[in-house]
Amino acid sequence: MREGLVVEPGNLSRSAGFTSEIDPLLLAEWQNTNLEEAFRSACHLDVRVVNDATLAALGCSEGTGNELVFTLGTGFGIALVANGEVIKIRDVGAEVFCEGQSYDRVLGEYARSQDEGRWNGLLHRAVNNFVEEFNADTVHLGGGNSRRVDLTQFSDAAFRIVVNNNDATLRGAVKLFDR
Repeated sequence: MREGLVVEPGNLSRSAGFTSEIDPLLLAEWQNTNLEEAFRSACHLDVRVVNDATLAALGCSEGTGNELVFTLGTGFGIALVANGEVIKIRDVGAEVFCEGQSYDRVLGEYARSQDEGRWNGLLHRAVNNFVEEFNADTVHLGGGNSRRVDLTQFSDAAFRIVVNNNDATLRGAVKLFDR
């Protein structure tokens, strides 16, 4: 999501759920849909639409330094907060990460349910890569699978890790209207 528009529909473009391949027709239908305006028109209310990583970032960032927020659930999301301000970065979920598969495929719920040890190892690699790319001081883990992260893999990390529960997203929703 970017400014209410669907940029990368991710799992919305999978006709049989998150384990199925992306359907090119659904992908084309969702891309550039102004979801925010559609909801506003249907509800006659002020509606804000952002991706889950941005919402989590609004709810859990502490406001100092470079903070990376990772959402670990059906897919894999990432947001960057620099000194309290959410910075727009690319949506990495659909990017190729490992063995020709996307971050969403390799680090999403289905992959975790198949081999949690492998999932943790790949997550460690991905987090370290993004920390280096964005020069992060703090990493926030959120989403349903954040509680499944093997934190011992990060014992020698040069950055701080904070595991958040799903309340961070709810706090983010409140802050979304304060911006």
